[in-house]
Amino acid sequence: MQGFGAVGVFGDGLLHKVAGCCFAGEGGSGGALALGVGDRVLMQENACYSVITPEGCAAILYGERTPERVAWAAEALKITATDLLSLEVIDAIIPEPPGGAHRHPEAAVAAVGDVLEQQLKELIMLPVETLMEQRYTKFRRMGSVAITDGVNGEMGKRGNG
Repeated sequence: MQGFGAVGVFGDGLLHKVAGCCFAGEGGSGGALALGVGDRVLMQENACYSVITPEGCAAILYGERTPERVAWAAEALKITATDLLSLEVIDAIIPEPPGGAHRHPEAAVAAVGDVLEQQLKELIMLPVETLMEQRYTKFRRMGSVAITDGVNGEMGKRGNG
């Protein structure tokens, strides 16, 4: 059954094609899953990307959506572009115009287009075998993060390594 998830998301004919994705605004739940399979995943600097909202996370874990619990959940989920880049979940952060993408949508769209074009130009030059190998390596690496044990501050590895 290896590869079943990729076939389900990519579709049988798309497994050997390049996929570039960009998160703008809020990317969550099924949309996060659908876009997260890209060979290159980009994110505008003020966007967020998570499988659940901080409010939903707080409600599930604590049975309440108090501001304190929601703030804790937002931090723990690591939903910001900077956090996700450091965790290697996304591949690049796209700068937004001063004041945010919503204030200057034309400039924001142009910035996304420029970065996406550059990323796709790199990807289409790769042989299919290399593309598939990089995709496999990228997805195997996800979820492997350095953590502290909370007692004596020692670092360890957890996840797929």
